[in-house]
Amino acid sequence: MSQIKARSASLQTVRVGLVNTAIENPTPSLIGYGTPTSNGAADGTTLIDASGVANSGAADTYNGRHWVRLISGARAGEWARVVDDNGSGTLTFEGAGFTAQVSTSMQYELWLLPDTICVATGAGSTTTIADTVRAEADDFWIGWYAEAISGANVGELRRVTDSVSGTLTTDAFSNSWAAGDVILLRQYVEVADFTPNVSEPFLARPQARANWSEGDGAVAHQGQGPLTFSTWVVASGSVAAVNDFAATNPTAALLQASGLIEVKGKSSVIDTGAGAATTTSLPITTGKHENFTIGQMVIVQGNATFIVSKTDGGVNPDTLTVSPPLPIAPANAVAVVATRMYRKSTSGNDTLPCSIMWEQDGIRHTFFGCHGNVEFVDGSPCMFKFTLSYILYTRQLLSVAQLSLSTDPYTTNEPILEGDKIAYKLPPSSPGTNATRIDCGAMTASPDATTAVRKVSGRFSVNGVSGIQHTRERGGMSFDAFEYVTGTSLEHELEWQIRTPKTYAIVYNSHARTVAFRIPNGLLQEAPHIKSIDGMLGKRVNVLAENAGAVTDPTAGVQHLPDWSLHIA
Repeated sequence: MSQIKARSASLQTVRVGLVNTAIENPTPSLIGYGTPTSNGAADGTTLIDASGVANSGAADTYNGRHWVRLISGARAGEWARVVDDNGSGTLTFEGAGFTAQVSTSMQYELWLLPDTICVATGAGSTTTIADTVRAEADDFWIGWYAEAISGANVGELRRVTDSVSGTLTTDAFSNSWAAGDVILLRQYVEVADFTPNVSEPFLARPQARANWSEGDGAVAHQGQGPLTFSTWVVASGSVAAVNDFAATNPTAALLQASGLIEVKGKSSVIDTGAGAATTTSLPITTGKHENFTIGQMVIVQGNATFIVSKTDGGVNPDTLTVSPPLPIAPANAVAVVATRMYRKSTSGNDTLPCSIMWEQDGIRHTFFGCHGNVEFVDGSPCMFKFTLSYILYTRQLLSVAQLSLSTDPYTTNEPILEGDKIAYKLPPSSPGTNATRIDCGAMTASPDATTAVRKVSGRFSVNGVSGIQHTRERGGMSFDAFEYVTGTSLEHELEWQIRTPKTYAIVYNSHARTVAFRIPNGLLQEAPHIKSIDGMLGKRVNVLAENAGAVTDPTAGVQHLPDWSLHIA
């Protein structure tokens, strides 16, 4: 009997970049193709084409976001990222580049791929990266990681500690930055059962030749495919200080690629100058209601609740009305801690795709244009299960510098556990009263997002994709609930017959780690039938999010209330 030793693939690590479609091209684009005019470096790290598409005419034009794919010769199908463009036709590649010299006998394609990077637009310091193209709002990149892939800091990785339009501040690198240096912006996620479907299909010839021989076919372009994996549900691990945005979490980019938009809040404090707070009415510092969004979770003295309305107090304190009620009314100067909410877009914006880098045995696959859906599964620990599709992938041989990280970027925060949850059910018409706690288990939730590429006719008819759009999203949740008798009927039996919508909120809250799900207007989707749950009578409750209607924000005006939302602190 023969014995085979195989590597375990159950636990993997991936790097995720969020594509800002206002800066990066949202989908892959073929720029052109050509043939080198001179042989490149013997080790495959350069390509020279002084008269073709590789000649950009301006130094650093192709740095970072552009890739070269060989389409002829023994190395056909290999990819390499451009990290230096001299403006005259010489391109230098990341890491080990290609596995052999790029010679004049080969043909290549030049691609613009959607990825999250910085290209230094001027000299920086060891702690600041100048990139005038990165124009996101202040604090957008705090908590992400910057990984140098060219320049004097290659192989080094540092956490982003501050960001403003055009400048990122990081923990100190070994050397100052120079113009043209390329830096990846990534979140690092530990995942289980990472299952990529990567293939380059063979296309047979559609008909016979004149001599009746079919002849050889062709290798098709890398098609779109699925990616499936799961990861622990982990909160940010830190409570946002007053006037600070809620901290990011490792799955932020993946959640946004799952058809959700991220809404950030800034923390404030209770201000009782014009009257005391109550368990449902929170007066906060004047002019700070703009830092919160209706429907968003806030945390007060460790207790999670949700904003159902806001009032602009003018010269007096603003007011947040919350539900369910807090256990006690907070005193003056108590922090009202902001969180991050993930909800369906109500503005018709496209889904923000992400890029995912997966490394195995010195080979890196980078999947571009990832988009799909996420499902939350209750357990110890609780898990996010992602089912994504990608538009295009590349495969690279990694250099020694790329195989080791100078910093461990993976979170040490403890995961959310099933035993940490509190579930609430209350009538939407009176959200501040009659809150009922539910004893529940085996909870699952999902936005049930369906995303799809927007098809167009590309310049070279390759992929023909212009963006990622929503085609469907209607969230829900499902859980086991113990059954109680109300009058002469069972509780959920009444709800099924009367078809009365309820507000459902399930909060996982323990040791400054808070994750919550909320459906403001949920209806049962099937008659719950009694079963045994740990020796007690209970039912499986399936709730579908109905239209939650509109609310009036004192600054933004009439806004659609999130039908289904996920909240992370």
